[in-house]
Amino acid sequence: MSVKIRLRKTGRKKQPSFRIVVTESRNPPRGKIIENIGHYCPYLKNKPLELDLERLDAWHSKGAIVTDAVKRLVRRKRRGDEPVIKEKTKKASDEDKLPEVEPDTGTEIQEETGNAEPESSEV
Repeated sequence: MSVKIRLRKTGRKKQPSFRIVVTESRNPPRGKIIENIGHYCPYLKNKPLELDLERLDAWHSKGAIVTDAVKRLVRRKRRGDEPVIKEKTKKASDEDKLPEVEPDTGTEIQEETGNAEPESSEV
C-alpha cells in the first residue's frame, strides 16, 4: 500500500480550509487518515499555513508520496514565505462605472452644422 501526504478539504461553502494529512492513497478524500500534520487556510491573513515539517520529513523518509499541492506549500514554508493571499476586490459602484454627463440642450448640433442661429424667413 502506498501512503500519500495530501490536502483534505474542510470548511464551508466559499470558505475553504485544508488539513494536510497522511493517508493511504486508495482511501477517499474524506476517508480515514493516519495522521494530521498541519492545516492551511487561504483566507486567513495572520497564519494561513501551519505545518509540522519534522513529521512530514519522517513520513517522507518512510516512503510517503507528497502531492504537488503539498509540495508547493512545503516549499513556501521552508523558504519562510507565507502563501499569497488574494485580496477580494471591491465591486465598482454605479458612480465609478458611468461617466458624468451634462444634460443635452440641443445647441451642439446646430453649432456642428454651422447654423448656430436659426434662419430668419424673409418674405
